[in-house]
Amino acid sequence: MISQQLKWNIPFLIICVLIIGLSYFFTGKRQLNQFILFSGGMILLYLLQGSPLRTISHLTFTTHMLQISLLYFIVPQFLLLGMTTTFYQKVSHSLLKRMNFIILSPCVSRGLRDKKRSTSPNLV
Repeated sequence: MISQQLKWNIPFLIICVLIIGLSYFFTGKRQLNQFILFSGGMILLYLLQGSPLRTISHLTFTTHMLQISLLYFIVPQFLLLGMTTTFYQKVSHSLLKRMNFIILSPCVSRGLRDKKRSTSPNLV
């Protein structure tokens, strides 16, 4: 049963390779260090999430903690250091714009305000 789950995730591999290819297309040979860092982060992400290590990490606590530590502390640093500044600014600006729209929309803020009123005790 476990041997059936110990497989490599091929669709995730294709996505990672496409993202690495796009990164090379946009950075090119001009910024080779950034490309190497970004590719290393994507390869490490694939090895942690697309390999049989993901299934094995559910069996032993040590492997699970190693996987989580690498995913939370090492992979984001490689990906962020490997991004170009223009790409990072575009992504962060669009995400902040969407988050502000969601958080600051009147329906959401009113719902949060009404929920806060209903859960707080009446002091009057």
